[in-house]
Amino acid sequence: MEYKDDDYLTTQQVAEKFSIHAQTVYRHRKAMELFPQFKSGIFMNGRRFRYKEIRDFMQFVNTPEYKQELKKRQSVIK
Repeated sequence: MEYKDDDYLTTQQVAEKFSIHAQTVYRHRKAMELFPQFKSGIFMNGRRFRYKEIRDFMQFVNTPEYKQELKKRQSVIK
């Protein structure tokens, strides 16, 4: 199924769309919360995701910059 940028997906729909396990979606949600540009796509305490942000985040996860940025942001929180 094709989604529009402003569609809201459940955890299960995200898992199916990106061929990942639902637990992985929850882990990605926690990482998304650390990035302001993606945090705005999380709704209803993480039970819904706006398609545009989750799509962009899933592309970002596959870049080398992601791990570097994630480590920086996690170290600031600790």
